[in-house]
Amino acid sequence: MHMKEIAGCAIIEDEKLLLLWKKKRNYYELPGGKPNEHEQLDQAAIREAMEEIGCDVELGKYAGSYDFEKDSLPIRSHVWFAKIKPGQTPTIVENEIFSELFWMPLEDYKKHELALNVAMFCKEYLK
Repeated sequence: MHMKEIAGCAIIEDEKLLLLWKKKRNYYELPGGKPNEHEQLDQAAIREAMEEIGCDVELGKYAGSYDFEKDSLPIRSHVWFAKIKPGQTPTIVENEIFSELFWMPLEDYKKHELALNVAMFCKEYLK
């Protein structure tokens, strides 16, 4: 079975991770999504952040990939550390998909409903 690849941004400020509440899944996820045809994963992460939080981001270090399943489909989530470029405030752009923008204290990650890749990222980050 073909593994679907997605790309996301881990935007951390003051040890808080920026997350979006995805209505139809009832969990928080990173800004990100799947690349368009012929689009590099890092470019997809930047584009998706703009589409979802309305901010231009600068990617930093590659944070790793996290394999999980959603609806029995294998997914590989590629995550980059990212910074929002100065003078921009994240906001929910796709109101039909997301209902809340949340700065989650990283050490509280076990207290919240998170997409599997987000939980895996937090666990790894806090090691």
